[in-house]
Order: sequence, then C-alpha cells, then structure tokens
Amino acid sequence: MLEIFLIGALSAIGCGLTGPVLLLRRRVLLGDAVSHSVLAGIGIAFWIHPVVNSPWLRLGAALSGCCAAWVATKLTGILRGRADAALGLVFPLFFSIGALILAIKASNTHLDVDQVLSGNLESSWLERFRLGGTDLGPQAAWNMLLIVVALLAAGWIWWRDLQLYLFDPQQGQILGRPMAFLEILVVVATTSVIVFSFDAMGPILLVALLAGPGICAWFLTSQIGPFFLATVAAGLLSVLAGTGLACALDLNIAGSIGLAAFLIALGTLLMAPDHGMVFRLLQANRARIRFVARLLAVHICQHEIKGDQASENTRVGLRDHLKLSEKEVAAGALWLQARSLAVWENQILVSTHAGKIFAKSLAEGQDSTDGQMGGEIQRPASLM
Repeated sequence: MLEIFLIGALSAIGCGLTGPVLLLRRRVLLGDAVSHSVLAGIGIAFWIHPVVNSPWLRLGAALSGCCAAWVATKLTGILRGRADAALGLVFPLFFSIGALILAIKASNTHLDVDQVLSGNLESSWLERFRLGGTDLGPQAAWNMLLIVVALLAAGWIWWRDLQLYLFDPQQGQILGRPMAFLEILVVVATTSVIVFSFDAMGPILLVALLAGPGICAWFLTSQIGPFFLATVAAGLLSVLAGTGLACALDLNIAGSIGLAAFLIALGTLLMAPDHGMVFRLLQANRARIRFVARLLAVHICQHEIKGDQASENTRVGLRDHLKLSEKEVAAGALWLQARSLAVWENQILVSTHAGKIFAKSLAEGQDSTDGQMGGEIQRPASLM
C-alpha cells in the first residue's frame, strides 16, 4: 500500500503542477481531451507492434495526445474561438479510432478500453524497476518522478514567462517572450503527465486530479506561487484520503481517490474562509443587516425631529412603516446598539448623539462606519 500511495502521490504532484496552468487558462477540458485521445495512439502502436508492455505504446499515446491538442487548437481558430466545440469534435474522434482498433486487434489480450481508461492502481507496483539486479521500486513511480522533476525544472527556468503566459500573453508577445513555445510546452507537459500515469491511475482519475485540487486552490489563495503549492497539497490530500478510504472499506482505490478529490473540492467550495459559499452567505446577511440598520438610523432620527417617535419608532411602527420583518428590525437595532448609535427606551428606539451624527452622514451620502466597523474583504482581481 505504501508503494501504491507513492505512485498516486507522484501522479497528484504532476497533476498539481499542470492543473493550475490549465485552470487559469480556462483549458481544463484539454486534459480530458488528451486523456481520451491517447487511446488512438495506443491502438495504432499496438497494431504496428502487438506487445502489451512495449514502450512504443507510450510513445504512440504521447504523439496521439499532442496531435489531438494541435488539431483542437487549429479547429478553435476555424470555429472563431469556440474551444469547447473544437474539443467536442476532436477527442471523441480519437477515442473512437482507438476503441475500434483495440476491439479488432487486442480482443485476446488484457489491453482493452476499460483497462486503459480506468487504470489499475492496485497492480501498478508489480512492474519493477531493476538496475544491476537491484529492485529499486515500482516502474510507475520512477516514471512519474522523472516527469515531476522535468516539470519543476521547466517551471524554474520559465517562471517569469509563465506568469505572462497565464495573465497577459499579449503583453508577453509585445515584449518578445516565447508565448508560442510555452503553449506547446503546456500541451507536452499535460500529455506527458497523462501518458506516464494512464496505465496506473487511468486518464479519468487524472482528469479529476487536474481539476479538483486546482478548484480548491482557487478558493484558498490569490497568489500564483501559493496557488501551485495549494493545488499540490490538495492533490496529495485526495490521494491520502482516497487510499485510506479504500483500505478501510475494501473499495477500488482509483474510485476512492476520485471521490475524495470531489469531496475535498466541494468542502472547499462551501467552507473556504474568504470566498466559500458559507462565507458569502454570511457576508450577504451582514450586508443586509447593515442596510436595515442604516435605514433604521435615518428613520428614527427623522421622527425624533418630527416628534412622533412614540408611535413610529416602536418595534411595530418600524416594522409596519419600513415593511420589515420583526427579525430584521431586531437585527438592525442590535447592530446600532452594538455601535452605541441607538438604545431602546420604554420600547422606543432612540438615537444617541453618535447616532444622530451617523444618520446625518448617511443623509449627506457618507458613511462614518465605512472602513472601521463594516468593511469587507474583497478578493484581488487577479492572482498576480
């Protein structure tokens, strides 16, 4: 199980280094397209050289994935920027070609469509890497370690150019930076991660690891460096939780990791401290209470000036005159009380001296509490 976790962890790191690029460029479906398109390369390579464990299958898969990405890019231009339509045409074509070839040429082997798509993480440790008769561990782990090292090296070399590619490629072109090269590099990196992991993890699980951890990072950070780190951490947590769940309940490991990735992404979507749905609901509720409180502050001051506060500034009067619920009146009044802007006296809401100043500032189009009591955290416009 330790070796299986190691293979899954290295695959998650590989996905964590490429997934953020696809997410920020709004090209996550490219990973899905490539993962299905490699089947055509596998089928053609097996047709030419019918050996299941042949390295030609991996080479054919890589070429097929890159070819599919190139065709999709060209079709996107022809379809005037409709990348979704281009991917919808390309990857079913490549997948169908591969499925037909395998059905015809590989029907008597364990190499079939289900095995290629779902992977076989449980048996991935059986193929060993031996050097001079010494067993150095699973071959799949060494394959992914090689890819991870290559991705880290590429990121270190082209880090500044990568930031331009992600956020302002037009400016990068004006400055003469290699934006076209980085486009090719992203496709090659994505294809490499998928190809070197598909026999263990399966392309479908890899797509989950390309998308899910990146979504977690999107809600947790607004800086590009921590964004990559958070994506890798979420991917490792998905593998750890999924592997543990599979061991505890005797479940399929790949399916458990995929489920864990979804649940972690869902939990982040709901509970992220600054941008999660729960935070936004609480933020909207606080905004509603502030609005009601300001409305109450102006109302009670106006009727204190008129002298009819005894009928208008009671709970019932505030509710009926302002068309508010009793809960809203209570929450707004509590907001004013907490800031010493109003108090209840004999069931009448009375403004304090500070409350009168506050109501006057609201009437003049100002708010003396902004930036002090009611400020909200706003997310930066970009991850730069």
